[in-house]
Amino acid sequence: MTELVIIVALFFVGLFCYGFIQGRKEERARKEQPKDGHRRIQDIIREDSAKDAPKNADPEKQARLKALLESIKPEALEDEQILKDLQHPDAKGFLLDCSVAGVTFEGRQTKIRKIQDFLDDVVDHYSIHIRLTREPENRHDPNAIKVLTWAECEKYNERTDTFREVKKNIGHIGFVPKEQAAKLAPLMDSGRFLYATFDSLSEFENEKGKTVIAVKIKIDVPLD
Repeated sequence: MTELVIIVALFFVGLFCYGFIQGRKEERARKEQPKDGHRRIQDIIREDSAKDAPKNADPEKQARLKALLESIKPEALEDEQILKDLQHPDAKGFLLDCSVAGVTFEGRQTKIRKIQDFLDDVVDHYSIHIRLTREPENRHDPNAIKVLTWAECEKYNERTDTFREVKKNIGHIGFVPKEQAAKLAPLMDSGRFLYATFDSLSEFENEKGKTVIAVKIKIDVPLD
């Protein structure tokens, strides 16, 4: 019986010593690591250097991008920022600033004023959507690209303490300018989707002294 007690006691003593030694090892390892699990500054520098390392740009792709932009809007090549963007290795297209044409015809100013009223009425949680559609049957221009728009917002209901989604269909507000449409229409006809976003509204007086609201959009033109 005494021998059994001694064996059990030795077992627990050995277990305690093993745990103590392991604990000391872990504590020493923790002291060698940066506090709070942060990476060593050398690791951060090494990772950031690898991340910021320049990629090999594709000269052929850059040349095609530049040629495409030049064919659609030559004056854009005078913009240093645009040229810098075209030289980025990951560039897959470019953004084209566009002033919507034909905004004074067929009652379109009334529709555009709905956009203005919408922006004046809504503080936040809103979006103005733009969609481009081809109109090859247009008797003035077979390359015509219509600019359609609608608005969405979330309005707060005090009675129910909830938000509800409100959509306002505004409709056809004009066209992509003829010179740009001549280059963009073939892209759309070949199956490429041109994504467009609302940019801004601005007022000016025309030659008759009448106030006109102009619309600017941005068109994302893909290379392929």
